[in-house]
Amino acid sequence: MWKKVLFFGNNAKRYVWRKSNTAHHPEYTIPTVKHRGGSIMVWACFSSAGTGKMVKIDGKMDGAKYRTILEENLMESAKDLRLGRRFVFQQDNDPKHKANSTMEWFKNKHIQVLEWPSLYINDLPSVCTGSEVQMYADDTVIYVHAKSKQQAAQELTTVMVQVTKWLSDSCLHLNVKKTVCMFFTKRATDATEPDVYVSGEKLQVVSDFKYLGIILDSNLSFKKHVKKVIQITKFNLANFRFIRNCLTTKVAKLYFKSMILPHLTYCLTSWAQACCTTLKPIQSVYKQALKVLDRKPNSHHHCHILRKHELLSWENLVQYTDACLVFKILNGLAPPPLNIFVKQKTQTYGSRSTRSAMRGDCIVPLRKSTFSKSAFSVRASHVWNTLPSDTHNCTTYHTFTKCLKTWLKVNQICEHGP
Repeated sequence: MWKKVLFFGNNAKRYVWRKSNTAHHPEYTIPTVKHRGGSIMVWACFSSAGTGKMVKIDGKMDGAKYRTILEENLMESAKDLRLGRRFVFQQDNDPKHKANSTMEWFKNKHIQVLEWPSLYINDLPSVCTGSEVQMYADDTVIYVHAKSKQQAAQELTTVMVQVTKWLSDSCLHLNVKKTVCMFFTKRATDATEPDVYVSGEKLQVVSDFKYLGIILDSNLSFKKHVKKVIQITKFNLANFRFIRNCLTTKVAKLYFKSMILPHLTYCLTSWAQACCTTLKPIQSVYKQALKVLDRKPNSHHHCHILRKHELLSWENLVQYTDACLVFKILNGLAPPPLNIFVKQKTQTYGSRSTRSAMRGDCIVPLRKSTFSKSAFSVRASHVWNTLPSDTHNCTTYHTFTKCLKTWLKVNQICEHGP
């Protein structure tokens, strides 16, 4: 939430997203009236409290004229908006705005100027010492590793003290009502959860939370997420079954790939770690969708449908998504935080490299428990190491996916025999 921050801007230009060689298309131009057309330039400001003054600018804007506008309108606008004397002013890096004489004017008036662009989110990880930070758009996750919930709660409370200070220095305020805390563990623990505090206020501790479309639970069982996926997919499947006889095979495959598969495979690399019992209903829904696609009864073997329409089985679909993400990580196409989960072998003996390193195999982390063995870093590395060298050496993502699908289809085994 922005507090006591005053923004300034003018309407010198307008920007649009367009394709190349379409600059003069009517939808990308601003119409004018012949002989009596034109435009005006204005100075205006606003804050969370409302809008300030708007001033028409006559002639060419220069540093002297800009400082005159500030002298006559800035302080009065701040007064009208009841920002007090200690407000923060933000402007862009136009040479008139960053001129030494202009910055000296701000200094003499004791007005704090916010740097442009303002580094509110990007420098947050450097503030949170002793913890890890993951950010996506305006969602921020701060997490720590500890041997007990009590220790984790203490470390999080300490980190939130640093975050609170950073927010205060940046003229920001944390909405505690929209901030929650969650403890992840596979061990049986007490039902009571320790408290985490922010500025004396206790954060709400939840057992599950929806983050970026995935429902995370404290045991990482993904049962609630799988249930939600099945609910959405079954609704689309019922519609598919109702209209299937009216669709051609081409349109039916389009519906299958746009309304069924995206829900089943969204972030599959994350929740495929769930146990077989949890994932079994997902496989059942996938098989039902295949039979609806080919207009076959439930008793029909889905393996024949896979061969007919050149589709992947559920097991191969999981391997396909894992291998695609590994390729993106190894080739710099995935978000940087994912790089820690996949590492290629570089070990050498003397002056000769090992055969697996030359093939481009990945290091498979050593894990003991069944749950940890099903993690993406282990599961996906195993899948990658089984791929042929020609697939490893693909230079583009499009070529890789094509080779990968071909290899998986060739090695796809029918579960029901001949």
